[in-house]
Amino acid sequence: MHQIFSYLPDHIVKELITSAGPALESVNEIRIRKNRPIVIKIKDSYQMIHCITTEDDCNRLLEKISDHSVYSIAQELSEGFITVKGGHRIGVAGEMTENLNHVPTFKHISSFSIRIAREYVGSSNQLMTEIWRNNQFKWPHILIFGPPGSGKTTFIRDAIRFVSQGYQDIPAKMVSLIDERSEIAACYQGVPQLTFGEHIEVLDKCPKIRGMKMMLRAMSPDTIAVDEIGGTADALAVDEIISAGVKMMVTAHAESVKELKQKKRTGIVDESKGSYAY
Repeated sequence: MHQIFSYLPDHIVKELITSAGPALESVNEIRIRKNRPIVIKIKDSYQMIHCITTEDDCNRLLEKISDHSVYSIAQELSEGFITVKGGHRIGVAGEMTENLNHVPTFKHISSFSIRIAREYVGSSNQLMTEIWRNNQFKWPHILIFGPPGSGKTTFIRDAIRFVSQGYQDIPAKMVSLIDERSEIAACYQGVPQLTFGEHIEVLDKCPKIRGMKMMLRAMSPDTIAVDEIGGTADALAVDEIISAGVKMMVTAHAESVKELKQKKRTGIVDESKGSYAY
């Protein structure tokens, strides 16, 4: 949390510490909006902090996250967010326009959503060990599904650590991660800020389909991991990876295996391909 505090004006930090108290260590999101109270998210609930954010506060925050050069992060901001040191992701909103090259850019930024990067190292150990043993001591394709907010990204992050690091008598494998939205590895300048094994390469901020093909051809992985697949194009790309003999580890939005099959969008919910869905 001290990394987040370094970007915020002192009076906001003081108000957060005073209002949130011990619960501050469980905060996973801070929303700052011009001329409105600050809102923090703790697990699934929101709490309002009675501190009105001024235009000067927003300008200071933007200056800090850009290291006093907003122009240098304009391209990243055009995607709607920037990942800062520590792996924390800061989403932005406000008024957009287009530059001379017709590239969307922000004219005014009035809202910030600071998502605090947290990891739960070891949370996947039991289930991943069970999967390994139940599949005759080798890795299958793995699909983690659930509704939004159910912990899919948190789980796949630790599962990638497990596979790339190895565990007890389970050997480490080469993993290529395509982290399109910087949510899994939380890279800063291309370097993962969270815990992984020695046998991992991360392709940050790269579209999934392009990234999967690049890593397949360039890095010779044992496993390719991506978050939130969906749609026919994703399914075709996944099928190409599987056909090359590489294992897939992915997440998808769905309430059940039945829903996954009805959507026909994952490409790996198929027992004939040796898949595990959790």
